[in-house]
Amino acid sequence: MHQPNDTDMNTPPYITLSKVTSRQVADKLGVSQATVSRVLRNVPGYQYSQKTRKRILEEAERMGYRPHAVASSLREGRTRVIGFHNQNSELDVHNIFMAEVIRSLQQACLEISHLLLLHNFAPDVSVSNRLAELTCGRVDGLVVHLQENGPLAKGIAQSGLPAVAIANRVESLPSVGCDDSTGIRIAIEHLVERGHERIAFAHSPYPLEAAQARHRAYIVEMEQRGWQPVSIPCSNHDTDTTFRALQSVTPRPTAVCCWNDVSAICLIRACNRAAVNVPNDLAVVGFDGLIDKLMMPFNLTTVDVQWARISQTAVHLLMAMLSGESVPWATNVPPTLRIGETT
Repeated sequence: MHQPNDTDMNTPPYITLSKVTSRQVADKLGVSQATVSRVLRNVPGYQYSQKTRKRILEEAERMGYRPHAVASSLREGRTRVIGFHNQNSELDVHNIFMAEVIRSLQQACLEISHLLLLHNFAPDVSVSNRLAELTCGRVDGLVVHLQENGPLAKGIAQSGLPAVAIANRVESLPSVGCDDSTGIRIAIEHLVERGHERIAFAHSPYPLEAAQARHRAYIVEMEQRGWQPVSIPCSNHDTDTTFRALQSVTPRPTAVCCWNDVSAICLIRACNRAAVNVPNDLAVVGFDGLIDKLMMPFNLTTVDVQWARISQTAVHLLMAMLSGESVPWATNVPPTLRIGETT
C-alpha cells in the first residue's frame, strides 16, 4: 500500500475540467435535450411551463453550464465581437490617443455585451492580406482608424462587412469624429477674449484628415476676422524648430493653437527651455483633451473631445447597420473648451 510522503502532501491534486453540455443537463432532469436547448437559448415560440424553465435554468447553473460560443455564432450568424484596426498598425498603449480610443471602444462594447478584438499587422503585410484577415468572419463589424480613403478603406466598404471610421473621416465609410471646426472656433474665441489677435497654428506633419480639418478651420476663422493666418509645421520630435519658427514671425504671435495636446505640451517645454513664459509671453491651446492633469505640473487649456461618446456612437452605428438600418454618413460630436493655466 502506498504511504503518503511529504511530496504527496505538498502536491496539489490534478483537476480535470470538462464542459457541461445541454444533453447532460437534460439527462440529469429527465427531460428532452431539445427542451433544455430551447430554454437555455431563450428560443421564442415554444410552450413549456415556468416550473420546467425554472428547473432547467437552476440545474444548468448548478452544473456550471456555459453556452458554446462557436456553436452559438453558427446558429445566430453573429460572433458578438467587434473588431478595431488602426491603419498604421500601431496599438501602443503609450500613445495616449490610441489608448483612449481602445479604452472607450472597450467600454462601448461592454455596454452591449460584445467583445472588442484588436487587429494588428506587421508593417510589411499587404493591403489584400489585411483585408482578407479583417473580413474573414471573426467579427460582426469593424471600427477603423484610417489615414486616408485608400485601397483598404475601399476594400472594406466593398466587402459588405459593416464598418465605421473613427476620428478621421473617409469617403468610403460612415464616419464618427469630433466637430473639428467648432473646436478650433471656440479655441480662437477664447484667445480673442484674452486679448490675442496674432494667433498662430502648429499643424500636424502627418496626413491625418482630422488634423487637416483643424488646420483648414483655423485658416477660415482667421480670414473671416481679417487676420493673417500663421501656420507652422510642428513635430513632437523637434519642437525647438517649431518654437524658433514662431519667434521668427513678424509681428511675433502672442498665442498658438496646436493640432493636438502632445504637440502643445512639447511646445511649452521648448518655451521653458528658452525662458519664454507661458501664458504671459505666449498662450498655448491644445486639442483632444487627453492629457491627465494629475500627471502635469500645470493644467493645459485644450479643446476637450468626447472620445467616449464618439466610440459609443460608432458601436451603435455598427449595431444599426447589422440590423439593416440606414445610418448617417458623417456624425460630428461637438467638443468643449477646458480652460487651464496656459492661456
